[in-house]
Amino acid sequence: MDRNTAGSLSDLGLRSKVITKIFGRRFLKQDGDQLVAIEPGEYQIGLPEYTTDMKEAWSVVEEMLNKGFKYKMEFNETTKEHTCVFSKFDYYEFKNLVRNGSSSKVICLAALIALGSEGKE
Repeated sequence: MDRNTAGSLSDLGLRSKVITKIFGRRFLKQDGDQLVAIEPGEYQIGLPEYTTDMKEAWSVVEEMLNKGFKYKMEFNETTKEHTCVFSKFDYYEFKNLVRNGSSSKVICLAALIALGSEGKE
């Protein structure tokens, strides 16, 4: 996934990508209700608010750490920009850096971009 694709996702699209790509769960839609398959045969109605709730976004950070990624997150007081990047290396690639948005949204986008670029370094 490149930055342009990630940036153009709707909130629902971004949250469904987080649940499938980062947490490895299936996302289903049935009769207008959002269903998430947690484990085979187990379902949860509705997607967690990864992009708007920092507690939910922090679970994304924890999952990425479990996958062997390191992260760097900053807030620039002057520009009011949040930035986040995940990397498996001791350096952080500028091309994977996500700026703007809420802190929770940049975490989600940066995680998806990092997973999409895995193995391409």
